[in-house]
Amino acid sequence: MMTGKERRNKKEHMIKEYIRIVMDTGRKAGVTGYRNQEEIEKYLIGINKEAVGAMNLEGEGADVGSGNGSLAVVVKWYYPEKRVYCVERNRRKAAFIRQAMHRLKIEGVEVIAADLHEIRGGHRWDWVILREVRLDEKLMVDIESCLNEEGRIYWITSMAKAEELRQKLGTETKILKVLQEGYCLVRR
Repeated sequence: MMTGKERRNKKEHMIKEYIRIVMDTGRKAGVTGYRNQEEIEKYLIGINKEAVGAMNLEGEGADVGSGNGSLAVVVKWYYPEKRVYCVERNRRKAAFIRQAMHRLKIEGVEVIAADLHEIRGGHRWDWVILREVRLDEKLMVDIESCLNEEGRIYWITSMAKAEELRQKLGTETKILKVLQEGYCLVRR
């Protein structure tokens, strides 16, 4: 059985290895525009860690518009037992996520290479996380069709877009936490 220190070391190694994978193959595959390790640590990992740390994730859920899979990596960092679905319509990015999860030996992540609309209603999740994904009526309907009745939606977005979300979605929508670099975490 692992000690607390051994678990922390294993988690930190996972994050460092993920950053190495993004640096080595992610930039070539076009899954990130960040140019160096410092930017990846700050913008991909740091903001996601801060946001996911403020969430109370129960059950299984999805990272919609997964991009490079950094949210799934951070969710598994906090909640290794959770099942996470990465929904990414760009097949090149979906392939990168699969490869990264395999190299990191992260279990419990299923990559779905499709638009959320294509799988609409085929899954029932307890939570959905989006980061900088543009919200429109179609996407909202698709998300709602994949959530359990008490399911939660979390957005990691800019403060300006958070206000827009609150206006579109009503009083149930709350800013849970202001994050670094002008980001915030919104929940509905």
